[in-house]
Amino acid sequence: VRFNRMVADLVRIDQERNTMLAGIAHDLKTPLARLRLRAEMLSDPKAAAGVTRDVESMSAIVEQFLTFAQSSEPTARPVPVDKRIGELAASLQEQDRKVVLELNAGDGFRMIATQLDRIIGNLVDNAYAYGQPPVCVATSRTQEGWKLIVEDEGPGIPDDAIERVTMPFVRLDPARGGNAHSGLGLAIVDRLVRQAGGRLSIANREEGGLRVEMMFPFAAMAQAA
Repeated sequence: VRFNRMVADLVRIDQERNTMLAGIAHDLKTPLARLRLRAEMLSDPKAAAGVTRDVESMSAIVEQFLTFAQSSEPTARPVPVDKRIGELAASLQEQDRKVVLELNAGDGFRMIATQLDRIIGNLVDNAYAYGQPPVCVATSRTQEGWKLIVEDEGPGIPDDAIERVTMPFVRLDPARGGNAHSGLGLAIVDRLVRQAGGRLSIANREEGGLRVEMMFPFAAMAQAA
């Protein structure tokens, strides 16, 4: 009984936290939009550009709050992962974000599009904030299940921080970049991967950069579908 009560309390606390984050993010959107408009009316172009950058940084944080709070169980139909990643990469290229693709999973690897979009989007954002391009996205089929890997060529992260980076609101050293981030990017990815029946591991690459590997066992994905 005590264990069940503890589990119920944890679920309630998590729901309350998500509700709070969603509420804060929603309430901040309107004043941020007003700030952006006022910045455009400033007579000093340099000051206007600075305010606009600050507003965009805050807006990015607000969007991460919303994504984390809304990453609940999806109900949409799965789509082929390789094809979807190809479409996402084309869109990212238009934003001057270079993504190298090694897609070898085949048509059988399928995920909910919104889940996959958030996973890839957050990992690419994280790579550009803390690492260095190009970013490599690879898929493959193993005996156990489907594998999705995202790598960058940056400096990686301190070994003592690897276990903490998927915790909400954990941010790396500001000197490494990412000042426009809330510390939710990898926490969002970890939650979405687990919802899809997968597991996530993070490691520094020997040649430099960070490697985020997601394994989706066949049996677990069937249960999550």
